[in-house]
Amino acid sequence: MAVTGVSRTSIANSTSETIIESPTKDYPCYPPSPSSFESLYRVSCQVGRGGFGVVYQGSRRGEGGTVAVKYVWKDRVRRWGQVGASAVPLEIVLLLQVYNCERVVNLIDWFEEQDCFILVMEKPDNSTDLFDYISERGVLREETAKEIFKKTIKAILSCHERGVVHRDIKDENILIDWATLEIKLIDFGSATFLSCSNCTSCRKDYDGTRVYSPPEWITHRVYLPLPGTVWSLGVLLYDMLQGDIPFHTDDAICSGQLSMADNISTVCKDLISCCLRPCPYQRILLGDISSHPWLSD
Repeated sequence: MAVTGVSRTSIANSTSETIIESPTKDYPCYPPSPSSFESLYRVSCQVGRGGFGVVYQGSRRGEGGTVAVKYVWKDRVRRWGQVGASAVPLEIVLLLQVYNCERVVNLIDWFEEQDCFILVMEKPDNSTDLFDYISERGVLREETAKEIFKKTIKAILSCHERGVVHRDIKDENILIDWATLEIKLIDFGSATFLSCSNCTSCRKDYDGTRVYSPPEWITHRVYLPLPGTVWSLGVLLYDMLQGDIPFHTDDAICSGQLSMADNISTVCKDLISCCLRPCPYQRILLGDISSHPWLSD
């Protein structure tokens, strides 16, 4: 099955078209809800904003229950896909592809309006994003960081099994339960299909968070999905244990110079260093991270 992706600034002004091969596992191709968004859901406070849209907390009318509601403006969508006969942001296609994936947020419903798409996603109770969790709790203990890190890797690999690469792994894109430390990977706005991520155009079509970006993107504008994911995981682990990201400038990212607290174990420092090697081909392999001594003890 092929998914048609349209590179354009708006649906009305299409100028080019790219064919993106989907993975072998089909996603559930259901159309947008026939009911109006307003008749089914209510929106409350804003909880996030990005380059492509705004996220609000919401609830379903009558039934209650908290949901996350994301408005994606059509004129800001850069990558398009197709569900049935409908041209949609690729993010919708990818969320359908990873539906019921382990520790990945589920798309509940979606709607097309004149100027935007509205995505309704699950919002686990008693949860916050990992950025706010670290801000509230402070630097994490190694055992806590290890538990969260293991679950994040499983979520990423689960997506890869469905043929989807997230490309924006960071603390703000991980929901965590305050009590159980269960996590959900969120925000697939920068994601793409793993099968097409090695083509030249997709390697250069990357818009993840700058300070989590790997050196090869900064210097050559090339994003390699697996080494790039490993780099982001290294930044994430450092952030959990230090309370801040390791690099704040392009020069710092490219130098790869690390300074780590004395109370971080030697074996953990080794894993961080293995993930954050400036050369992508010298980093630890994504599939080998779980076997590293820090995670396998």
